[in-house]
Amino acid sequence: MISIQNLNFKYNRKNSVFSDITLNIAQGNIYGLLGENGVGKTTLLRLISGLLFPDSGTCHTFGADAKKRIPSMLQKIYYLPEEISIPPTKVWDYGKIYGQMYPNFSNQQFAQYLTLFNIDAEKKMSQPPTDSRKKQ
Repeated sequence: MISIQNLNFKYNRKNSVFSDITLNIAQGNIYGLLGENGVGKTTLLRLISGLLFPDSGTCHTFGADAKKRIPSMLQKIYYLPEEISIPPTKVWDYGKIYGQMYPNFSNQQFAQYLTLFNIDAEKKMSQPPTDSRKKQ
């Protein structure tokens, strides 16, 4: 599922994050990624998802070279950073645009979830939510 061979990564000449890392993560198991702040957990996840590129070595995710970011690999993963930027797009439009990237995405299911969680599909995602439980 994830195969990392002789991976090296640094943000600059003095800040080496990984040096000759080899790691294989098999399908069907549960793994934990633990460590102190600043040791490279997020960097590793970004390398695995193809958002960063190694200086040398390889990182294959679902059999594909992560740095190539091919659709068949991207359809199987989702990286959710700690801080996100929210586009000023309507909720429904966001689902319509990005749902195309996932072959199992269903507009019908998406609409059901919006209803279930009481999310206004026509509201811009950058707008704060309204609490429908409050009495007016």
